[in-house]
Amino acid sequence: FGWDAYGGQAIQLYAKAAEMGHPAACAALGLCYRAGLGTDQNLELAAKWFLKAAELGDPDGQFRLACCYRDGVILESDPEKAFSWFRSSAEQGHVDAMACLGTCYDLGFGTGRDLSEAEVWFAKAGDAGNADALACLAHLIEGREPELAVEKYRKAAEAGSALAQSGLGHCYRFGKGVEVSPEKAIKWLKNAAYNGVKDAMMELSQCYAEGFGIQANEKEAERWEKEALRI
Repeated sequence: FGWDAYGGQAIQLYAKAAEMGHPAACAALGLCYRAGLGTDQNLELAAKWFLKAAELGDPDGQFRLACCYRDGVILESDPEKAFSWFRSSAEQGHVDAMACLGTCYDLGFGTGRDLSEAEVWFAKAGDAGNADALACLAHLIEGREPELAVEKYRKAAEAGSALAQSGLGHCYRFGKGVEVSPEKAIKWLKNAAYNGVKDAMMELSQCYAEGFGIQANEKEAERWEKEALRI
């Protein structure tokens, strides 16, 4: 028996606990309404309970509310509110919020651009197991500490981060922090390209066009360029 069998009962329990002011239950109830688990999907109620959870200090509720403000899907887009709630959640140790806060500082989304702060939060998220955050950290330090960047790219790539696989392939292609290796460049660029990373698709296209690490193939070069341009 799975969620289908007990979803209705579960949401009743979440609702009862949420009405009593339990922060985590408020966040869980919001997720149920957002995904339509055990009930009909209702985005307005999802936002209501995410806000309630956030105001009660629940880090996951704060993260979910921040995502709503960032994406502008359930709530009207508001970068400043997104940044504020990401920070509140991150400061309580929410790993995904740490990564998103790093991105806010990296892009200047909802706050002034601050690459030093971006590095701090990407590092915290990466240390806590977020492989994409580790890849973002590697990208930021690649210019000044290429060897360390390669180390972080490799760790994140082996953990499954497509962003890191793209970065590692790029480093092997151009010899950034590591000796040039056409074979390894192609290996990691292919992994990243098949996982939808636009930069990797473009580099793989160039490799096929140049015959770098792989037999030159004009059709494959064109195919990967077209795939990248669709994103």
